Amino acid sequence: MSAPFLQVCQDVAKVTRYIQSFEQCRPHWQRVLDYIHSHPEERPSIVLALTRILTEEDGAAPGGLYLLQFLMESLRWPEVKHAAENFTHDGNGWYDAEVRHLLEVYDAA
Repeated sequence: MSAPFLQVCQDVAKVTRYIQSFEQCRPHWQRVLDYIHSHPEERPSIVLALTRILTEEDGAAPGGLYLLQFLMESLRWPEVKHAAENFTHDGNGWYDAEVRHLLEVYDAA
């Protein structure tokens, strides 16, 4: 992922870290979405960074599953859906439920 995209995600993650409300985070997450819309040439690296959020691998975009859910409400990128459909977590029911919620975003169109 590019340094500017990483910086936007880090800034947003820092600001939203202690906010408990999804709705209160939306204006901050919008900055990430705006960046993505402004830099379509970065899509391949952004897709990789976003799908790594699911597996918590190195190179994941800072921000977590809620950010990913927010972004996919409008982007609905098939690569992220595919990664979520093929995701398996070792028994963390909460995390599994959040990944299922991410997939529901695709059905809400």
